[in-house]
Amino acid sequence: MAVIAAFVLNAGLNFVLGLLIAKLLGPADFGRFALATAGTLVITTVLFEWLRLSATRFYSVRVRLDEPWIRHGLDRAYAILAALLLSAAAIAGGLSLGDGPDGHAAILSGAMLAALGIGVFDYHAALARARFDGKLYFGLVAVKNVLAFAMMAAAAWYLRQPAWVLAAAGLSQLLAVLILRHPLRDPVTTVEHHRRRETWTLFLRYGLPLIAANAVYQLLPFLNRGTIAAQAGFAEAGYFALAADVTARSLTMLGTALDLLLFQLAVRVEELHGRAAAERQVAANAATVFALLLPCAVGFWAVLPALEALVVPEAYRGPFALYALLLIPGLFCLAMMFFAINPVFQIRRRTLPVIAAAAAGLAVNGLGLLVLPPLLG
Repeated sequence: MAVIAAFVLNAGLNFVLGLLIAKLLGPADFGRFALATAGTLVITTVLFEWLRLSATRFYSVRVRLDEPWIRHGLDRAYAILAALLLSAAAIAGGLSLGDGPDGHAAILSGAMLAALGIGVFDYHAALARARFDGKLYFGLVAVKNVLAFAMMAAAAWYLRQPAWVLAAAGLSQLLAVLILRHPLRDPVTTVEHHRRRETWTLFLRYGLPLIAANAVYQLLPFLNRGTIAAQAGFAEAGYFALAADVTARSLTMLGTALDLLLFQLAVRVEELHGRAAAERQVAANAATVFALLLPCAVGFWAVLPALEALVVPEAYRGPFALYALLLIPGLFCLAMMFFAINPVFQIRRRTLPVIAAAAAGLAVNGLGLLVLPPLLG
C-alpha cells in the first residue's frame, strides 16, 4: 500500500505542479519547456532505461544478499553514464553564456541536468520497489516531490526561464537520492570485477530492445510538439503539451501505480514458483489493468468540461478541451500497451516484439503528421 500511496502523492503533486508552471511561464515559454521535457525523456530513456528495467527484472531481496554483483554492475554503469551526461551538460552550459538563458544551448543544458536527475532517481526508486521496502520508497518519493515542487515553482516564479526550471527538476531528484543514500545502500561486499562484463551483457540483452521501443514512444511527443511549434508557434505547442500531459497523467496514473506493484509481484512469483506461474500472474495483472483503466478513461471524458473550467489556467482554455478529447482514445491504448501487454514479453525476456509495435506506432504517427495538419489544422 505504501507504493500505491507514494504514487498517488507523486501523481497529484506533479499534476498541480504542471498546471502551476504552465501558468507562471505562459503558453509560449511553457511550449519551449514542454518540448525540452519531451527531449529530456528521450535522453533518459536512451541512456538509463536499460539499467532501470534491469533493476526491476534482476534485482530482489534475495539477489541483494546472494548476488551482490548485480547491484555492483548497476551502480558502476550508472556512474559512468551520469559522468558523461554531466560533462555534456557542462559543455552546453558553457556554450549558453553567449546567447543567454533562453537560448537553445541553455535549454539543452537544463534538459540534460533534468535527464540526469530523473535517471538516478528512477533507478533508486526501482531498487526500493524491488526490495518491497514500501517505507523507503514512500520516503524517497515524498522528499523528491517536496523538493521538486519548491525548487521548480521558485525557478518558474523568479527566473521565468524554461532552462532554470529544467535544471531545478534535475537537482531536486538528485538531492532526494542524496538525502536517503544510507538506507538505499546494500550491505558492503567485495566487488567481483570479473562478473561485471557478464552482468552488463545480461542487462544489455534484456534492456536494449525495451529501451529501443521506449525511446520511440518518448520520441513521439517530441516530434509532435516540435511539429506543432514549427507550424503554429510555441504557444500552440504549449496548448497541446498541457492537454497531453494532463490527459496522459490522468489515464496512466492508476496503470503506473498498478504496474509498480504487479510486475514486481510477477517477478517474485517466478522466483518462488517458476515461469508458468509468473505468466499466469501476468495474465491476471493484465485483466486487472483493463478493468480499472477503461472506467478511468470514460470518467476523464465525462469530467473534462468541468476539469477545464476549474483547474486549467485561463490562457489555455478552449484548445485544452479540444486536444484532450482527441487524445483520450490513443492514450488509453498506449496505457494498455505499457501496463498490460509489454509485461508479457518482459517476463519471458522476449522483448524484440515490443520494438515492432513501437515502430508501427512511429510510422502511423509520422503519417498523421504529414496528412492531418493540412486537412484539419
